[in-house]
Amino acid sequence: MQHGDGDITEWLVWYMQKLVDALDEADTIVTTILNKSFFWQKASAVPMTERQTQMLNLFLDGYEAKITSKTWATLAKCSKDTAIRDIQDLVEKNILIEDIPGAKRPSYSIVYDSEDL
Repeated sequence: MQHGDGDITEWLVWYMQKLVDALDEADTIVTTILNKSFFWQKASAVPMTERQTQMLNLFLDGYEAKITSKTWATLAKCSKDTAIRDIQDLVEKNILIEDIPGAKRPSYSIVYDSEDL
């Protein structure tokens, strides 16, 4: 500004955009934390293995990949058969739901609705 004409409009626009970006990021973080907390409050009575709990926490923390048996097996360092058993157990307990029922290579989503747990 020392070498300009004194117009701070450009700086104000930049500053406001950075403020909006920071607020959006904070909103995303708070939403993720609240969703995770809400999920575990509602799922606290559902029996799960330690591996299932760890994997669900990974996905609840925002891991970007879809939940598939291959992804599960890779991340949990277990066999694909074990991953399938883990996932099917969670589907039966209404913790996970198949995205496209009957798909050849199914992917799953976490059930957040408290009425479904």
